[in-house]
Amino acid sequence: MSRRKKVLLDLYNLATPNCGFGQIAINYAKLFAEIQRAGTAGFDIAFLLPNSYRHKSLKEFDGVECFFKETTLHHMFHIIPNQLPKVDLWHSINQFCEVYPQSPNTKLLFTIHDLNYLFEESPQTVAKLSKQMQQRIDQASCVTFISNFSYQLSRLHLNLRGKDTRVIYNGVEGLVDKPMEKPFFVKEGKPFFFCIGQFMPKKNFHLLLDVMKHFPDRELYICGESHTEYGLKMFKRINEEKIQNVTIVNTIPDTERVWLFANCEAYLFPSIGEGFGLPLIEAMQFGKPVFCSEAQSLPEIGNGYAYIWHTLETNQMVQTMKENLDNHDKDQESIQRMKDYAMSFSYKKHIDSYLALYRELLGS
Repeated sequence: MSRRKKVLLDLYNLATPNCGFGQIAINYAKLFAEIQRAGTAGFDIAFLLPNSYRHKSLKEFDGVECFFKETTLHHMFHIIPNQLPKVDLWHSINQFCEVYPQSPNTKLLFTIHDLNYLFEESPQTVAKLSKQMQQRIDQASCVTFISNFSYQLSRLHLNLRGKDTRVIYNGVEGLVDKPMEKPFFVKEGKPFFFCIGQFMPKKNFHLLLDVMKHFPDRELYICGESHTEYGLKMFKRINEEKIQNVTIVNTIPDTERVWLFANCEAYLFPSIGEGFGLPLIEAMQFGKPVFCSEAQSLPEIGNGYAYIWHTLETNQMVQTMKENLDNHDKDQESIQRMKDYAMSFSYKKHIDSYLALYRELLGS
């Protein structure tokens, strides 16, 4: 009897569960482990896990063969080349994975989420990272992208060399039926806007401080990893300018995140560095008005349902919000279409697309 073929998923982002890549890795781990245990894939599934998982109980991965990522130095100096997993197909689920298959018999599936480094780094760093990206593309049997924007930007700045390419939108976890809990910091009786993400300059959260000066009757809660240089600057501005209606909260539990999406008056997203824009879809699941920039993938993912800030200038942002906030709930048919659109980004659809691609690449 012939050996069952094996697919490995690099889930190193499980080490950073509070970021977008970490959330993707968590969902991949859960759903692909269920598929492996059910035995319905037609091939075996294995995981490459971060070293922090080496001494953890891995009951949630029962039935899945697990390998562990060694240190960068090990791979740089090829001290342990024989310990790299031997599999038929290796899926690097984002462009920042550090470990790649060494065997010519292993096919590489390489997923690109964004090329934000093009706009954030020095010319020298851009050249270095582009070279690394090109090496992975050259090695890959297939390259997938999380949006048409990411695909078109890669075509412009990298050489896809006639590679097999696919656009497979991110899966978005359904939140509507998830447990929720009201956060302690929410002020009673005041409507509020919501925003979530890592505190990085590309997120443009600072623009919302001036916007909120025009909405004294509303609160804004910005949640995410705020212990950064950018986050400290935000805290400083809030204190110095005595902005009373903006609250910055560090990372929050999923139950509180769901409550904030479900109860906010609107979701605000002035980011200019998104390969997909996951929170847009999460807010739309609840029928909430979403206001976002027109940068990168956001108009594509917003798909006509998001209200676009065409310029990130305070008065224009405020005007767009005031023109649409009161009217949003009047068109319930449009809201239902938006909810249906948001729910179309199911993880089942996403995983099924990858399972079909794995089978195609394995020739099974």
